[in-house]
Amino acid sequence: MKDRDDLHQQLEKAVHNIHFDEHMKQHVLNHAKPSFWEREIQIPISIIVVPALLMVIVSVGLFHAHTWFGTDSKKGLNNPNKMVTLHSGTFYEQELEKRRTSW
Repeated sequence: MKDRDDLHQQLEKAVHNIHFDEHMKQHVLNHAKPSFWEREIQIPISIIVVPALLMVIVSVGLFHAHTWFGTDSKKGLNNPNKMVTLHSGTFYEQELEKRRTSW
């Protein structure tokens, strides 16, 4: 332990007169290799804009698909295949009529 303290004191004496000023700091920073995580990357704007536009177009298209393909919700009211919901499930009215007449 004493050797360590002696070594520490010798090191303190050796570097006592050295002052790390701004010029030295800038010199060290200019010559230091940048860390992998501190690198700056540039992403072209088209790589961001094109997928964003595609997502907007697809979502708007899916939202309005029922009007584009003529499957309007009001047409479902005139549908002859009416659904009937019972405790046992949901059935087409035509199927229930067929089963009732076959009993």
